Amino acid sequence: MSTAISQLIDSSVFMFVAFFGVLSVPTILTTIGSEYMLKFLYALIGAPLVYLVVYWVRGKSTAIPAAGRKQNAAQDI
Repeated sequence: MSTAISQLIDSSVFMFVAFFGVLSVPTILTTIGSEYMLKFLYALIGAPLVYLVVYWVRGKSTAIPAAGRKQNAAQDI
């Protein structure tokens, strides 16, 4: 949910700062809507793929939470 809200704010601020006075307000609003939908769809599709790739690269054996791993070799002594 926070990603969706932050993407909407980001799209709105950028489009108004970059194009106010260059494009008409209805055109800016249309562009904000289009940009927001593309960002939102990318987040929906991209995030699970990134998690899958990270899981695959690390391998199943290192799927231990960071708090459960030893931080350095000095702890073995």
